[in-house]
Amino acid sequence: MRPFPRLHRWAVGLVRVTVACGATLAIVFATALASTGPPAWASSSPGAPAAPGLFPVHPGPNGYFEYTLSPGGATSGVVVVHDLTASAARYLVYVTGATTSPTGGVAYGQLEAHPLGTAAWVQLSGRSVQVSAKGAVTVHFTVAVPGATAPGDYVAGLVAQTAAPTATAPASSTKRGVRLLTTTRVIVAIVVHVPGPAAPAARLGQPSIGLQQHRRQVLTIPLHDTGNVFMKPYLAGDLRNCSGGPAVLRLARQLGTFVPRTSIDYPWYLNNQVLPAGCYQVSLALDLGAGGTRLASFSGTVHVGVPVTKVQHPPAPRRVVSRTGLPAWLVPAAAAAVVLLFLAGFLLLRARRERRRLLALLAGNDTQSGPAHHKVKRR
Repeated sequence: MRPFPRLHRWAVGLVRVTVACGATLAIVFATALASTGPPAWASSSPGAPAAPGLFPVHPGPNGYFEYTLSPGGATSGVVVVHDLTASAARYLVYVTGATTSPTGGVAYGQLEAHPLGTAAWVQLSGRSVQVSAKGAVTVHFTVAVPGATAPGDYVAGLVAQTAAPTATAPASSTKRGVRLLTTTRVIVAIVVHVPGPAAPAARLGQPSIGLQQHRRQVLTIPLHDTGNVFMKPYLAGDLRNCSGGPAVLRLARQLGTFVPRTSIDYPWYLNNQVLPAGCYQVSLALDLGAGGTRLASFSGTVHVGVPVTKVQHPPAPRRVVSRTGLPAWLVPAAAAAVVLLFLAGFLLLRARRERRRLLALLAGNDTQSGPAHHKVKRR
């Protein structure tokens, strides 16, 4: 009879039970994943539409349309709308006004039934175009300057835009995600220079310090472009305690393009510091470039109230865990099965070593207890 230690039999049984449990857990896991399925929006909401191509024909040296027209003058131009996708598409084509964005730079408006200002000077050959896949359509326009227009720079935007907004997939992987309606458009500027006396000019208003969503303080500076030409001003200045001492905040920044005859409230965010409550002396200057011609200056005081100092630190980012809809007990059960499998493997290896040792011991005992050979002594 071959020896088979009890430890070996017990380990083999544990391995069999563990393997059976693991197979059961695998079946349950696969079934749970299959029943979860994709989010409800995955099969019904396409991605954001591709932007149309908009190419100016014979633009100015800066890549956009640029004309010098006297009051009462007119000219014409051409743009080409391209479909960059593999299927036909319809695009809206319209003209919109322009202004200065809150942080500097040119910002364009939205589609309006009756454009105003410079946008009303431009007339298009059509309000929409149907473009075949990878095709192109030519759009003609005219620019007519009203007779009583003052000298200076004027700007509008010629826009090609997707005809209908598209519902995008939620950012979250859960079914409760929020959908966004996206509209894609491209813009070519139309700039008109009306001859006559032209010069940049600006004015600085009374600054103030407020609190933005309890996350940071912000110094708001009113900037007024009172000139009649485009400009890119340079903002510089500092804040000091009214009682004296070194500057507690220094400002130095090149701003973007300003559209003539527009005003903004420029925000200077205090991201890395919090000004205590109190009185501060503020000195500001607006120049044409660093060290350039002075356009405007301001010197006065601003007050920081106690409520403005209540800055809350943003909460630590939370880890986003993807929900698969699996049973809550499945993960710990799988972990327990892995532990049991390792334990069974260890016991099985130990049982095999013990078996080999016992077999070697028994083989040695059989050799010693075999028939003895005696020498026969002859007489």
